[in-house]
Amino acid sequence: MGDLDYAGDYPRPYWLLINRINTGQDDDRLIRSGILILFMAMLDSEFDGSGISISQHQDAIAEALSNFVPEDSDMIRLCNVVLHGLSLLKNGCQPDDRFKEDSGWAYNQFIRQYFVQSAI
Repeated sequence: MGDLDYAGDYPRPYWLLINRINTGQDDDRLIRSGILILFMAMLDSEFDGSGISISQHQDAIAEALSNFVPEDSDMIRLCNVVLHGLSLLKNGCQPDDRFKEDSGWAYNQFIRQYFVQSAI
C-alpha cells in the first residue's frame, strides 16, 4: 500500500463524497466501502512512513465520518476502523493490535470478497 502516490493518484476530497453517495443504486455500498478502504490504505501509508496524504485532512475526514450513515454492521465496523486509525495518527501512535486485526478483517471482508465475487 505504501508505494502508491495517494495525493497524486487520488486527489479528490473523498471525505466529502462519503455522505453524498446515496443514489439507491446497487454500487453505492461498493463506492462508500471503497472510500473507507482507501482511507485505511492511506493510514497504512502514514504509519509505515511512506506518505502523508491523510494527515493533511484527518480532521475533515473524522468530521465527515461522524455523520456517516452505514448500511449495515460491516460498514459500521469499517468506519470504526478508519476512525480508530485516525485517532492513533492524531495521537502520534503506531498501529495497535486492534487496528491491525481490523485491517485484516476489512481486507478479507471487502477487498478479497470483491475479487471472489467478480470471478464468479
